[in-house]
Amino acid sequence: MIENGQYGIYLENVVNGGIENSTVRNNGYSIRLYYSGNNTISNNVVENNSQYGICLYYSDNNIVENNVVENNSSNGIYLDSSRNNTISNNVVENNYYGIRLRYSDNNVISNNVVENNGGFSIYLSDSHNNTLETNIYDTSYGWWESGSRLKT
Repeated sequence: MIENGQYGIYLENVVNGGIENSTVRNNGYSIRLYYSGNNTISNNVVENNSQYGICLYYSDNNIVENNVVENNSSNGIYLDSSRNNTISNNVVENNYYGIRLRYSDNNVISNNVVENNGGFSIYLSDSHNNTLETNIYDTSYGWWESGSRLKT
């Protein structure tokens, strides 16, 4: 278990790595990838962080799957300027935003349960050609698209 730091797990310029079967809680940022690609983040419990649960910044071709991401003050799963990632089979609950993409294109968001978040369940901002399929999310906040185009 990793807790009580600014970052729980921080990968910078890492290729072909993995973060698996960890519990990361009570940090500022729980799991953060920065300029990293072809990594897998799977089967983790990410909870009670004062900022983000799982963050990808300028990180492409990663897989984020089978994680429980809950009770984070800001975003559960957040992609900024990241492309060609797969976000699937996660449970994302009780965060501010559930899954949020900003300037992130060509990602697949599928088979996630995204409920009981304070803001939107799934929020896309200036993100294009993303695929959303078979996600379960709150209908009251649902998903929001600002300056974005979904792949059809």
